[in-house]
Amino acid sequence: MQIVRITNIPNWYFERVVFPQQYLLFDAPPRAHLEVHSSEIATAIQVDCIPCKQLTVKSA
Repeated sequence: MQIVRITNIPNWYFERVVFPQQYLLFDAPPRAHLEVHSSEIATAIQVDCIPCKQLTVKSA
């Protein structure tokens, strides 16, 4: 299980729990960064920070 969140955009709140094999589609400003936190018992450790611009889904 991982927790993903966007924290670098003022007045913006996005946080979700993502389970293994689960997909997550979201809309965010291109300058946003998606933080990925690994969830352990009683703690969450940040394991990655990905610019949302790199996660863009191209429509066909």
